[in-house]
Amino acid sequence: MKKVGVAILGLGVVGGGTYKILSEHREQYKKSHGVDIVVESVLERSKERALSLGIEENRICSNIAEICSNPEIDIVVEVIGGIEPAKTFVLAALNSGKSVVTSNKELYCKYSHQLEKTAKKNRVGLFYEATCVGGVPVIRAMLDNLQGNNFTSIMGIINGTTNYILSKMSQSGAAYKSVLEEAKKLGYAEADPTSDVEGYDAAYKLSILSSLAFHTKIPFTEIYREGIDGIDNLDIEYGKRLGYSLKLLAIGKTKRAVSRCAFIRLLSNQIIRLQELTTAITQFFLPATAWRTLCFTGAAQGRCLRGVQSWGILSIAQLIPIIAILRLIIRKRRIPQQSL
Repeated sequence: MKKVGVAILGLGVVGGGTYKILSEHREQYKKSHGVDIVVESVLERSKERALSLGIEENRICSNIAEICSNPEIDIVVEVIGGIEPAKTFVLAALNSGKSVVTSNKELYCKYSHQLEKTAKKNRVGLFYEATCVGGVPVIRAMLDNLQGNNFTSIMGIINGTTNYILSKMSQSGAAYKSVLEEAKKLGYAEADPTSDVEGYDAAYKLSILSSLAFHTKIPFTEIYREGIDGIDNLDIEYGKRLGYSLKLLAIGKTKRAVSRCAFIRLLSNQIIRLQELTTAITQFFLPATAWRTLCFTGAAQGRCLRGVQSWGILSIAQLIPIIAILRLIIRKRRIPQQSL
């Protein structure tokens, strides 16, 4: 039976969920895919956190060099987030001949060219499906199933945190700050929610998705960005009177070979039923020339109801890295510059 070694960088909500699923489903993968996936190492500053997940002490690393020099590791899963030290770690892994799966939207958005170039040079895989639209496999659909189509526009709710906040404000009439605090307690918002509520998270994702859809690099700095931190209940009330629902939308359009992306936060539910999405859910519309408009809906990535410690909520999002690993092994070859 083929054995594949995995290293996980970071054991936060996403990394911890990845470890639990890989460990708990190990026997299932052996039977269904003939692959023994073993978490050989983890890189985590808090040894206590790693031990609490049942990870053996000898598998806890303190630096990236230990992982890069370990011949038993084939795949590195990076779920640290941010630019540094994630960028340094990913480049080190690629240069040491290990394929990388990342959920780091900011890193891939800003440095995709460098990362892909490094992966190609070392003939290893670089997989980034988990960077966009939570547990919804939009990137794989665009690159594989829909590659015969031309896309003239893309649109959707691609940040579950802001959708939850705006929906709760609309339903309960609560103020923005109180709903934001509630979202933090439920695990829908980070301790520092700036990236989500000011639209940076959605801008990174829109840059990646638009670049794929329109076959040209669209830097996130050229995307008009609007957040929800300036929204109050009066905005929502006026929208309701006019038949609108406030949503933070990511919109990309191309016309006459010129690609343009923008954010709009006001949408009529008479056009598209986005108004029905009232929790930390993402939804993405992809008008394709051969298939008309396709709609992808699923849970936002990396969110967990901390009150019940429900790791099951993370399952869909965390199966993405697992699928990437299986694809590399089953095909018995390394695939540079290609997402699953």
